[in-house]
Amino acid sequence: MGADNEYGKLRKVLLCRPDYYAWQPINETAKATISSGQTFTIEEAQKQHREFSDAFKSAGVEVLFIEPRKGLPYQQYTRDLGKMTGKGALIGRFRQPVRHGETSACEEFFASQGIPVFGKVSKGFFEGGDVHYIDNETVACGLAARSDKEGI
Repeated sequence: MGADNEYGKLRKVLLCRPDYYAWQPINETAKATISSGQTFTIEEAQKQHREFSDAFKSAGVEVLFIEPRKGLPYQQYTRDLGKMTGKGALIGRFRQPVRHGETSACEEFFASQGIPVFGKVSKGFFEGGDVHYIDNETVACGLAARSDKEGI
């Protein structure tokens, strides 16, 4: 179990249905979208998510689903939880308070599935979407609004 690259065959993926999805003003893109007056429906988001998960399944990928929790409007962005390594999951630490509850939900899910946790970021901030494997020994880490030097 685990991963050490961004280009190998995807065998298993963690998804979360967008049952409680709601735009939050936590970054410039979201702020612009909210202020533009754009709207969506949960039904539209759920339909798109089903199509997304069906595409993985049709490609032979095992899809795991973490149960969505009320009060976690961005929980469907599962890649942000951390990074899977060859030794297990590295669980990140969210900067935005609206995302804090996702970490404990993830840890509970991993424990229930027997997915090992290799480590957990306890200082600074670190999101999995800011980290990408270059090769089996090198990662690129983005420093910006979501991840900082201390977290990395």
